[in-house]
Amino acid sequence: MKEFVEGLKEVLRTSMMALIPVVILSLQEGEVDWRLIGISAAIALLSGVDKWLHKLERGVAGNGLTGV
Repeated sequence: MKEFVEGLKEVLRTSMMALIPVVILSLQEGEVDWRLIGISAAIALLSGVDKWLHKLERGVAGNGLTGV
């Protein structure tokens, strides 16, 4: 369970870091780019899954999704 919580924390960290440029771009353009939000969400989820697998010592060579 601890590994899953660490994965969720990584999703939140990555989401918060991605939020800043998305908000700036939205304010500049005056509209919300949902495609950009979807891509940012996908990256955050993949980052969280990678962290979770890394903590479980599973995945590619026991190092998450990327193997590094």
